[in-house]
Amino acid sequence: MERLHHQMKLLVPLRPMSHCICILISMICYMKRLESHQKMVGDGLPKDRPTMEAENFFKLIKDGQREIYPRCTKFSKRSFIIQLFLLKCPGRWTNKSFTMLLKLLKEVLPEGECLPKSYYETKK
Repeated sequence: MERLHHQMKLLVPLRPMSHCICILISMICYMKRLESHQKMVGDGLPKDRPTMEAENFFKLIKDGQREIYPRCTKFSKRSFIIQLFLLKCPGRWTNKSFTMLLKLLKEVLPEGECLPKSYYETKK
């Protein structure tokens, strides 16, 4: 992703709003490719011993597919965070205000919610 980001910077000097949109589009495309690869490989990990990096990657994918709270069918964790980013970028929210919103949502959502605690955790 950093390589793609670097290539995009070289091609066009982006303003903050278009920069965020490009990153989000790249993330969505990457996740779609990954999901189709995962369907080809199967739901589990490959039969041969995967590397630690691959295991962490598959855990990250599974985590993104979780419901944001029990019995929520409208959003997965990943889709909800993408929607928040789509609000953050055009609204020019600071990282601190984004973290404040996440903390509020964590208090409001039912027990069992799985939202990240901060902007920094969201980016991981």
